[in-house]
Amino acid sequence: MPWKLLVLIGILKFTLIRIGAEKCFKKVPQNYHGVSPLVVIDKDEEVSGNVLRGIIPVLSPENIVHIKFRINQWTNIEWCAILQFFKGDGVGVVYGHRLPLVMLKQQQGNQHIELSSSVDGVWNHWYGVYSPKLNYDYDVEFRHRYKGSGVYVFTIVVNGEIVMTKDNYQAKQFYDVKMYTGMPQAAFCGGVTISYLAVTNFL
Repeated sequence: MPWKLLVLIGILKFTLIRIGAEKCFKKVPQNYHGVSPLVVIDKDEEVSGNVLRGIIPVLSPENIVHIKFRINQWTNIEWCAILQFFKGDGVGVVYGHRLPLVMLKQQQGNQHIELSSSVDGVWNHWYGVYSPKLNYDYDVEFRHRYKGSGVYVFTIVVNGEIVMTKDNYQAKQFYDVKMYTGMPQAAFCGGVTISYLAVTNFL
């Protein structure tokens, strides 16, 4: 067989293999483990009560909770809840009470969004978004990822900006984690719309 033909066949095989690989890669979700998120809400829903959205049998130490929401109006409730994931009955200050929690403080002059989670032995490790805007789309991610040597890292991302990172030396699995919009033990934020809620559980 002429050498030019052999070269041509080799190039053709390489091209076909590369195209096949690219197609496979495109099918893999864009995260380290290739795990697809569980989408709980994918269209606008007003927070209209404390609603159980589901139960996660095992929540991995590595997980991402992603929520998009908008504050439409202020109400006369000082504290209200947008989202809470928790183990157990959600009562008391126990590790796993906030996995995570999104609350809104509406007191005039001190309005802020509280973003919190149970991290590194602390049941309420939180960050505040102060002077929140009405009719503004907030895109928030709570990321728990493995760092190395038994250490995990907790990150809060707001509208694409990392606003908090914290090494987590006490990461653990949580069982029978309840997913609520609103919060069973507090008032819900009636003036808030959630447009997206998803959980990526890296088991």
